[in-house]
Amino acid sequence: MTEGDDNLPLLYLPDQTEIYSHSKAVADQLVIDANSTTPGGMLTSCIRPSMIFGEGDATTRALVERAAEGKYKWQIGNGKNECDWTFNENVIHAQFLAAEALLKALVNPPTSDDMRVAGQGFLITNDEHISFWKFARLMGNAAGYPTREEDVRSMPKAIGFLVAAISEWVVWIISFGRQKSRLNRVGIKFSCMTRTFRIDKAKRVLGYKPKVSLMEAIERSGKSFYRLESKKRA
Repeated sequence: MTEGDDNLPLLYLPDQTEIYSHSKAVADQLVIDANSTTPGGMLTSCIRPSMIFGEGDATTRALVERAAEGKYKWQIGNGKNECDWTFNENVIHAQFLAAEALLKALVNPPTSDDMRVAGQGFLITNDEHISFWKFARLMGNAAGYPTREEDVRSMPKAIGFLVAAISEWVVWIISFGRQKSRLNRVGIKFSCMTRTFRIDKAKRVLGYKPKVSLMEAIERSGKSFYRLESKKRA
């Protein structure tokens, strides 16, 4: 997906093949449907962050662990696929902006539909596209596990999917179906995907602007795990 925006419809099974993404669409619609159209009723809106990361975050930890294992010396595809990430503090900032706008709407509902917050969804990102693999390596660098660009090798997508499929079956067999492989086809698909969004609606209606830049957010997030690892070694 390239430059997706809030005009795109929510995607459900079977069109949406990933159950996790399907569940997010269901939750999104539940929030929107809960919005009241009667005077004095509860107003709702939905914040739609893309790929959250941050200090102490589980996704960030996983990225750092892979960097520590030297896994970013390999990338799937040409490494040019761009993504939009969102620092968790910026997500919170957007939530506060939406809450403030909803409170104001209870007293003074907007006269223009273009400025309506209640019953609306808002895509949120750090508003800075970046290659998935560059982001991952920068996170590793910030955590103290650098990967030199000259050491990076590319693997064709087809080979990546084949290796992941074999890994899934091997782990499933030796664990008698009780464990899942960390290397899997969903992860390979995700790492090769172009996934960028426009956040014009959030900027216009909520006045959203990232409070923390992408580079600062990566540095802070990576260093949070560097400190944790240092404490463990001590």
